Amino acid sequence: MATTARSNAGLAYSYNFDSMKRVKDALRTLHLVGKDVDTPLARWGLYQVSQTQKTYRNQGRGSIRWKPRSAKSVAAARTLKRPTSKKVLQSLAKFVETDTVTVGGLRTQAVWSTHPWAGLHQSGAKIKAHRVQAPTLGGVLRFAVGRKIIFARHVKIPTYRIPKREQFFMLAKDRLRAVQLIEQHVGKVTKRHIRTKGRKR
Repeated sequence: MATTARSNAGLAYSYNFDSMKRVKDALRTLHLVGKDVDTPLARWGLYQVSQTQKTYRNQGRGSIRWKPRSAKSVAAARTLKRPTSKKVLQSLAKFVETDTVTVGGLRTQAVWSTHPWAGLHQSGAKIKAHRVQAPTLGGVLRFAVGRKIIFARHVKIPTYRIPKREQFFMLAKDRLRAVQLIEQHVGKVTKRHIRTKGRKR
């Protein structure tokens, strides 16, 4: 079962593999031989981080494609002197991290973004009209309207909508890779365990 949690600190995606019998059986084998499950889960986490970063760089992955930034969003970015190209979305890739955590008493792997806007893009959001003040007392904002340069102490950003741009998800190939990574690790650990027991006899 996958769980997505959104907060002001970013967005977290965790997967406990309850619906994947082969993974559950492999992890159960580790418990039987007295080994922890953190290492294989961490290997999957690193793989999923790479896939999430690929999603940012390519503006989507597999059948999931992102909508380009709207004209209003680009105009707001220009007003605030922020990047206006798709690079502003690609840059979010560097905020993706992973770790093994305990959820409901079960060890699971979480992949998350520490960027506060990640959650807004994951599910889509409506940004209400708001006022932006110059960052310093007596300072001014500088932006262009057509060919004219405008200076102002504050500016009103109109309401605009951020379309849904999923970053945290698992494709069929991701589930298959999770099985492969975890079963490979369990196979190596089990062989070592059998060899060790054989020597003790």
